[in-house]
Amino acid sequence: MNLYTLQELQIEWDKLRDDIQKESETEFNDQKNIEMLSGLLSKCIDAGQYITEPGERANLQWIAREIGDTIFRIAKEYPDIIISSSFTNKEMFACSEMQNVYSVPNNLNNSRTGTTKYVGRDDVIKILHEQLKVTEQVAITSITGMGGIGKTELALQYAHFHLRQKTYTGGICWLDCREKNVGLQIISFATSQFSLQIPKEEDLQTQIDFCWHNWAKGDVLIIFDDVVDYEEIANCLPPPELRFKVLITTRQKWLTQSFQRLELEVLDKDAALELLISYVGSARIQGELEEAEALCKDLGFLPLGLELVARYLERKPSLSL
Repeated sequence: MNLYTLQELQIEWDKLRDDIQKESETEFNDQKNIEMLSGLLSKCIDAGQYITEPGERANLQWIAREIGDTIFRIAKEYPDIIISSSFTNKEMFACSEMQNVYSVPNNLNNSRTGTTKYVGRDDVIKILHEQLKVTEQVAITSITGMGGIGKTELALQYAHFHLRQKTYTGGICWLDCREKNVGLQIISFATSQFSLQIPKEEDLQTQIDFCWHNWAKGDVLIIFDDVVDYEEIANCLPPPELRFKVLITTRQKWLTQSFQRLELEVLDKDAALELLISYVGSARIQGELEEAEALCKDLGFLPLGLELVARYLERKPSLSL
């Protein structure tokens, strides 16, 4: 059995996913892609036998789920495809489990987390969920309003966790608010996930309202990521119903009184070191512990800065800290 690292599997999946996306815009070779997806899924299943670190296993499982979701989407769009010849019983079972996860409508594939190991925020995720249970709207911000502190990553981790838990059976909708039309994203989600027949002759606001009033039953999580101006999304918010939970990430320290705030702080020293270790290994950090601690301090204990430096060090194994 060949041994594959999590990074190798991630790179292979990213390339295959991009290739499939490009082919879907031209001429799609569904059978070839199913066979390639099958091969990559087999590698993930094999890797599960020797990748034991909890954070890495979680990322490996997520890659496998994305592959499984893609397989079933292709099979649905191309009914003539032959799946049975491409899979062993073990892989078919794994895919059936993955399809079960994706029974919750979502578009998180478009906003996949790239973090190898998520550290230092377990308690914050629990607090976030408790806040959403008692109020419909929570804004993730930071005490200083700075970027790179992990607001988007926290929202992603929360969404991915509760996708697996099936907390929000009415769907998890991720909306990118940075220089993009949020209303059109809502309409796209509703048409692709629920097959809503939206009256195209109506104006944009009427179409958005139609989506909310015809949304699938069950609790719903709507995430507005990177909000700069509250007024730009105000007309896109779902109706004030208990089942709609709204999560906003923003650098603004105050949006409106209707939102409860969750302020993020930088990582503590232990969590920052754990983040570095997740990329370059414990031996390397322990061998230069003072330098590693100084590096964390120089980077302000910011998750994004630490991750960027850690990825660079990962590519330069002989480089001293």
